[in-house]
Amino acid sequence: MLSISNDVLECDMIKELDKNYQDDNKYNIGGVLISRNKVLRCLTALDCYSISNQDKLFNSLIYNSYLSHSDIQILKSSLNNKIKSLN
Repeated sequence: MLSISNDVLECDMIKELDKNYQDDNKYNIGGVLISRNKVLRCLTALDCYSISNQDKLFNSLIYNSYLSHSDIQILKSSLNNKIKSLN
């Protein structure tokens, strides 16, 4: 099992998600529920790749999720301004 890195736990993106969207052990982003643990594990796995933080986060949020097109649009619009300011 992949352990969550301290770098991911301490990154500004996670702090921002925790502050604005955390509801117990999940994120409630515009009514779309996403497992916090899944996001943290995926971000840890993607940490070694040279892709933008915004792409890492978005891919971590949607990974293995059954989301409708409208759910994906909600995630994008809810996170767009918050995460862009952290890059």
